[in-house]
Amino acid sequence: MKKKIPQTSELNGISLSEGIAIGKAFIYNDILTRDVSSYKIARKNIPYELKRIVTAIGDVKKELYKLGRSISHNVSSSDGSIFLAQKAMLEDASFLSEIHTELQKSLMNAEQVVKNVFRRYINRFSDATSETIKAKADDLRDILRKVLRNLMGINTSVLEKLPANAIVVTRRLLPSDTIHIDKRNVAGIVIQEGSVHSHSALLARSLSIPAACSDGKSLDFINEDDRIIVDGSSGSILCNPSSAMLTSYREKHRLLSGKQNRDTRIVKNHVKTSRGKTIIIYANASNHSEVSQAVLQGCDGIGLFRTESLYLESKTMPTEKELYDKLRHALAATENLKVTLRVLDIGGDKKLPYFDTGDPISPFLGLRGIRILLKNPDILSTQLKVFVRLGNKFNIRVLLPMITLAEEITTVRKMLDEYCQKYAPHRRKRMELGAMIETPAAVLAIDRIIKVSDFVSIGTNDLTQYVMAAGRESPEVASYFDKGAEHMFTMAKMVADAARKSGKECSVCGEMANDKLHLEHFVKAGISHFSVSPYRIPDLKRNIRNL
Repeated sequence: MKKKIPQTSELNGISLSEGIAIGKAFIYNDILTRDVSSYKIARKNIPYELKRIVTAIGDVKKELYKLGRSISHNVSSSDGSIFLAQKAMLEDASFLSEIHTELQKSLMNAEQVVKNVFRRYINRFSDATSETIKAKADDLRDILRKVLRNLMGINTSVLEKLPANAIVVTRRLLPSDTIHIDKRNVAGIVIQEGSVHSHSALLARSLSIPAACSDGKSLDFINEDDRIIVDGSSGSILCNPSSAMLTSYREKHRLLSGKQNRDTRIVKNHVKTSRGKTIIIYANASNHSEVSQAVLQGCDGIGLFRTESLYLESKTMPTEKELYDKLRHALAATENLKVTLRVLDIGGDKKLPYFDTGDPISPFLGLRGIRILLKNPDILSTQLKVFVRLGNKFNIRVLLPMITLAEEITTVRKMLDEYCQKYAPHRRKRMELGAMIETPAAVLAIDRIIKVSDFVSIGTNDLTQYVMAAGRESPEVASYFDKGAEHMFTMAKMVADAARKSGKECSVCGEMANDKLHLEHFVKAGISHFSVSPYRIPDLKRNIRNL
C-alpha cells in the first residue's frame, strides 16, 4: 500500500471488536490480491490439470477437518464449525463438476480455472442483501485461497510470525487468517472490507482482538511501520497520531482495562431489570475453555453444553469411558452450577465423518437430533449412562434436540430413569429432562410436551428457519429469514405461558438475545432465562439492567 497522507490522519470506520490497540502497521497482502499465473494448456493435459485440482482439494479438506476439530476443542465449537462448514462446501459435487467443465471449455491451467469458478460463486453470494449470506462469500474466498496456495506450493502464512505490537492492515481478513494469526504479537486489526457479521469479526471478538473496518474506504495512506491506533469501540483508525493523541488513547486504554476488571466482578452478581425482575443468564459452551470463561463471566449455569464437539474431536465413535473423561474435564470449573447437557445433535448440516446419517432428499426434514438417536439407541444409551454418572459429581440435567412429539420425551425418560436406578441409586431427586423447542410442531404441541418435560429451551435459529420455510444459509430467501423475528416473539410467548402455568422453566437459547430490541420483546413475552455465548454475558447483563 502506497502512503498518500504522510501527516496525522483519522478515518472513521465501523467497530468489529471492542478495545483499544496501539502499535505499528503490518501490511498484509494475501494471495487473492496477487496475480495468479495464467496460460493455455493442450487438451491432452486436461487429466493432469484435473488431477492437480482434485489432489489440492483433497488436501484442503483434510486441513479444514483438522483445523475445525482443533478450534472446536481449543477456542469454541461455533468457531470450529466455520471450518467444518467450509469442508462441507468443498464436498459439494457441483463444485468439482463445474471445475471440470470450465477446464474442458477454457483449456486454462488449474490455478486459473479454480479462480474463475470460485469467483462466480463469490460474486453470487456477495450480491445478497443479507449480511449473513454475504459472509459466505468470505468462506469461499478462504477456501479459494487455500486451494490456490496448495496448487502453488505455499505452505505457511506470514501472519503466523508477526513483530511485537503489530496492527494488521489488510483489504480483508478471512477466517483462517484470524485463527492462525500470531496472537502473542498482534495488537489490533484494520480491514477495508468486512462487517460485524463476518466470520473474522466473530473470531476477533472471540479472541478479544480490537478490530475496525474502514467500510470500503481506501487504506492506501497507511504505510508499513506507521504508528496506528485502533479504537474498536468507535471504529476510529488513527495513523501517525500526535503525541497528545497517543497520551489520550493510552489513558483510555488504561481506563478500559480497569473497567473490564470491574465488569468481571460485577457480572458475578445476579441481574435484574430496572423494574426489579430477576433474569437468569446461562452460558452456551462446548469445551473446557468456554466453560471456564462462562464461570469467570458470572454465568448462573450452563444452559447448553453442545456435546457434538467431543464427537468431532474423535476419529471414531467415543466409548463410554472416553465420553465420561472428556465431559468430566470440560465441566471441572462448574462446581455446583446447573449444567444442561444436550444429547448429540447431528443431522441436517451437522455430520460426523465416521457415522452415516443417511442421505435423505431433504436433510433438514429427515433424521435430525433426537430422531437419529432413537433410530440408534446404542449411541443414546451411552450418552445417558455417562450423564447419569456425571450427575453424581455435577448438577446435571439433560436436554433433547429437535423434539416434535411428546412420545419422544417419554421414551427417553424411561431410559434415563432406568440408568439412574442403576448408576445413581442413592440419588434423591429425579434427573431433569428438557426439550428444545425448535419446530412449529413443538410450539403447537407445547401443552403436551410441557407435561412430560421438566424444562424447555427455545432454539431461535432453527425455529425461525422452519416457521419461515427459509434456510438461514440461502441467499435467495435471506429476507424471509430476517423477518421471522416478529413470529418468534409470538411463539416465545406461547411457550413461556405454557411453562409458567406448569411452574416450569423456559429459556431462550441463541444470539437473538444479544439484540437490545429482541431482548426487550422476549422479556415482555415472559422469558426470564437466556443462554448465550460466555463472551456476551457482560453486555447482556448491562442491557438487562437498562430494561
